[in-house]
Amino acid sequence: MTSTIQAIDQRLKRWDSSSDPDEELVWDDEEIAKLEPVIQAIVGTKPIRLPAREYEHDDVWRVCVASDGRAVDESASGNMPRYQGNVRLSFIKPYAAIDWYTSNDGKTWHYLSAERCPERIRLLHENLQNKLVGLGCEVLDEATLRHTLPDRTMELDGAQATVFSALFSEV
Repeated sequence: MTSTIQAIDQRLKRWDSSSDPDEELVWDDEEIAKLEPVIQAIVGTKPIRLPAREYEHDDVWRVCVASDGRAVDESASGNMPRYQGNVRLSFIKPYAAIDWYTSNDGKTWHYLSAERCPERIRLLHENLQNKLVGLGCEVLDEATLRHTLPDRTMELDGAQATVFSALFSEV
């Protein structure tokens, strides 16, 4: 894990020091466009592309899944998802992440580690991860995402930044 953290830290420093980041650091529109149909083919329904928000500098596609593991359209009447998965591309390539949430009422969502997901969701997670790797992504695991980065703090509260906050949240 140390070499991965060092590589992430080096790429972030390159980003910070560049007024015009090179192709090696940023996703191009073609690479981003390839992701949605791949997710749709695995899940079986079109993922929801989340709009960009302040202090979140990643591209996110959400998939909604019922407790039996089948994809659902959360906007359709009576289709309350039990799980939501977010497929994330960092603003710096090649990093990606997949995170899961669960809800009993469709209103309050709680983080759920991939290892604690039901088998059908874990298989979906593995399929998504394998396809992302095939597209050139480095999918970061939960331990790496929780790791703190040396000499990097968060703008909002000054706390030491984690890999997740540095790559997928704050700049």
